[in-house]
Parts: sequence; structure tokens; C-alpha cells
Amino acid sequence: MKKNTLYNKLNILSLVIIFLQLFDILIHLFTNQFELIRVQSNIIILLWVFYLYIRPNSLSLKLITTLSISIYLILNFIFIFEYGIINPNDNSLRILLILLIVLTSILVFLRYTLINLDVKENYEK
Repeated sequence: MKKNTLYNKLNILSLVIIFLQLFDILIHLFTNQFELIRVQSNIIILLWVFYLYIRPNSLSLKLITTLSISIYLILNFIFIFEYGIINPNDNSLRILLILLIVLTSILVFLRYTLINLDVKENYEK
């Protein structure tokens, strides 16, 4: 994979991850449903993306990624166990919550996978 193409994909994925986290935080603020545990999970992912930019070839990247996505998922599962998968305001399934969690998890995995491809390509040369 060409270097510029890979970096473009990495940057696009990072921007999408950042956008999703900020979107999720803004939803909580604008709907007057600020849920600290959910916002904390978003901040964990935002810090992870920031870490990727300051230490892109870190030896601890796998550990940091695993910890970040694990903490993100644990915080969201705690929220679901505490408040339920059904929104009590309108008795509807929290589809947006589920969608944001699944999308974030997939995008973090893709971003991490692309970094590993880049590291392997550079190592093999």
C-alpha cells in the first residue's frame, strides 16, 4: 500500500472517530441528558486518538489500544446495565447508543490494524 494512501486512510479514520465521539458528547449536552460515564468513555477514545498522533510507533501501542477500547466498552456496558437498553423516556431501544458503540469499536480496530500494516511495511524494508 502506498505511504500517502495509507496515511490518508489513517487520517480519515481518525477524523471519523473524533467526529463520532464529539457527536456523542454533543447529543448528551443538547438533549439535556448529560451522562458522565458515557462522556468519559468518549474522552478515553479521544485520548487514544491523540496518543496515536504523539506516539505513532510506540511499542506500547497494542497495550494502549487494548486498554482504551476495553475501558470504553466497560464504561458503556456499565451504563447499559445501570440505565438499561430501553430509553425510559419513550420506551424505545437505544439504537443510537448501540450504533455509536459498534461503530467506534470497529473504527478503532480498523485504525489499529492499519497502523500495524504501516509498521510491518516499514520494518520489512
